[in-house]
Amino acid sequence: MMPTYLSKSNFMHWLIHPAYLWLEKHEKKRLPPITQADEFMFSKGHDFEAEARKLFPEGKLVDAKPWEFAQLKAQTVALMEAREETIFQATAFTERGLLVKSDILKRRGEVWDLYEVKSSTRVKDDHLTDLAFQAVTWAEAGITIEEVYVLYVDREYARGEKLEPERLVRQECVSEAVMARIPGVERQIPAALATLERNSCPDLDPSHAGNLGVWLPLYFHLNPELAADHPLRLAQLKPEDLARLQQLGVESLTEIERYDGFNARQQSQIKAWQMESSINHSEIANFLNKLEFPLWFLDYETISHAVPLYPGTKPYQDVPFQYSLHKLDSPTAELKHFEYLSTSTEFPVPKLLEQLQQDLDGLGSILVWYQNFEKGMNARMGEFCPEYSEWLAAVNGRIRDLMIPFSSGWYVDKRFVGSASIKNVLPVLAPKLSYKTLNVQDGGSAQAVWYDAVFNDRGSAKTYDNLLQYCALDTLAMVEIYNFLIRLSRDDERPATGQLEQAQLF
Repeated sequence: MMPTYLSKSNFMHWLIHPAYLWLEKHEKKRLPPITQADEFMFSKGHDFEAEARKLFPEGKLVDAKPWEFAQLKAQTVALMEAREETIFQATAFTERGLLVKSDILKRRGEVWDLYEVKSSTRVKDDHLTDLAFQAVTWAEAGITIEEVYVLYVDREYARGEKLEPERLVRQECVSEAVMARIPGVERQIPAALATLERNSCPDLDPSHAGNLGVWLPLYFHLNPELAADHPLRLAQLKPEDLARLQQLGVESLTEIERYDGFNARQQSQIKAWQMESSINHSEIANFLNKLEFPLWFLDYETISHAVPLYPGTKPYQDVPFQYSLHKLDSPTAELKHFEYLSTSTEFPVPKLLEQLQQDLDGLGSILVWYQNFEKGMNARMGEFCPEYSEWLAAVNGRIRDLMIPFSSGWYVDKRFVGSASIKNVLPVLAPKLSYKTLNVQDGGSAQAVWYDAVFNDRGSAKTYDNLLQYCALDTLAMVEIYNFLIRLSRDDERPATGQLEQAQLF
């Protein structure tokens, strides 16, 4: 049987919650499956690491299957004994069960410098803990680490015709901070190793979490029966909020009597559960009365990457590759639909704008959901294509945010679970429309599917149709929500307050 090792990623998961580590090692099927959006995120990291390695042209790669520990270690030892200058994915494991695979080791005489490659745009606190674990493991394996560095993304780098790794990759020495963290990591390792040896899963209680924000979505996945009004469902829950709720001893948001100490979004969510819904008809009517026909409903889908895909773009800079546009000429007119989807590796913005200017060919209010995003995309496209900048500025002047009635608290419903996201509002106000029937169900997946289709040459008519359906539903959802608000302002309509299925809510 293959021995069980504690790797750096295992240790970082233990810090999030001990149960996370145990489940990962013993009952992985209980954890959420890896999605296409997750895989795309991982690929961004791999692509950036490939660029970072170019800064070490003499580097030698330890190359075996991830689970072939003996081969990985043997290759590492052979490269070290051959006095190689730089080793990628150097691997060691120790007698007590620690496993390390380091991104880059660079020789300095008889000691080594350690480099960790991160596709983030800054050095983060957990990077230091990760590196401290690696340093501890290498020391146990008889290797001395001298200096420690993080290689990360320079967000201000603007790509030219060719990528320049020396400008894309930033380097920061973190030796002092990592060495200061080593004693604490050494004290924690025995408890993490003991968790691996347990016969049963540790208590899932979120109060045991080291990172509540990461653990809670996993906790909800592991406890799908958890009631929608459970205190743990409180939006933006922080450790201090959790402690306050436990002190109150409440089992439902409806039982909370005092709101002080909770933020505005949490207070709104608590009040909604206690009064079912809250509707400010006059503010909603005032918002709707300011809209001018024809009405346009606009949504973009964008691509971003750690390694800029196009000349003139920066790391993690969103670039639109698709839009959906619905048009309502009058309250009684037939709804019209326009759309565009790039299917080429060439920079998508010029052709997208050429088509959008033809489709968006009149006056009237342009409705979006979360205007900062669409306005930001328009401003950025104006920088990419200055010949459209004046027209895009005029478009931005006509944009109205359909999220405002919900984000401003004019319409609050307990079933929004404290969120003004269209994914939460739509199932309540227009339950016949659902993203769950689509093959692409969210923006992260859309980005992953499009990248795979275009840049990995895996596109098909069905793939592109799935993308068109998803983006079209985003704007059709806005149309339906707008229509609901119109009926509400005229007829004092309220949605049914019956319990929705959990699948609709989350």
